[in-house]
Amino acid sequence: MKTFLKIFSSLEKKLVKINKSKKRKLVITISGEAGVGKTTVGKILSSYFDSKLYNIGDKQRNFAKKRKISLETTAKSLPQKVDFSADMECLESVIKGGAVLVGRLTGLVAGSWADCRVLVTCKMRARAGRLAKKLKIPFHQAEEKIRLRDKRDKERYKAIYGIDPLAKKIYNLTIDNTRLTFEELKEISIKKTKIWLKKTKNKK
Repeated sequence: MKTFLKIFSSLEKKLVKINKSKKRKLVITISGEAGVGKTTVGKILSSYFDSKLYNIGDKQRNFAKKRKISLETTAKSLPQKVDFSADMECLESVIKGGAVLVGRLTGLVAGSWADCRVLVTCKMRARAGRLAKKLKIPFHQAEEKIRLRDKRDKERYKAIYGIDPLAKKIYNLTIDNTRLTFEELKEISIKKTKIWLKKTKNKK
């Protein structure tokens, strides 16, 4: 079993049988809390490595949009079956290969299938400042939104899987996006990932 979530072990076996004759391509996962820049890093790496981009958070956003509720409310009320569905699709994409997957649980779902598991971090002040600017709301309101979403996401994953999705020990790389410009983030993301991939390739 290569996934780090035992609950998906049987699904993993089925998917391996289906895809065993296919040559796997590069797989990178991007994880982190809300507003740290996961999607931006995902777009940078998927473009550079010419891979498909899968954003697991799109399911949450679509759920919120259809019901006209906030992402903070979604984090509390999202049905478990939606989470399971998204994570199963993630595992399927990982085993097929040729993808960059963005989402809090992608590193855990992918496990050793991933060639590189990236954790993006960012201090709260920077996260709240960016969200306040994006939504044109006061800083304190943006900070409250982020803290609430983080709290509810963590509680939800703990209830479903019994884990902390952002435990640093499972990740190969950490990128601190607190003070970086886009160009700096792009350069660092590509450089760190290439170094890691070269390092692991030499070990094989």
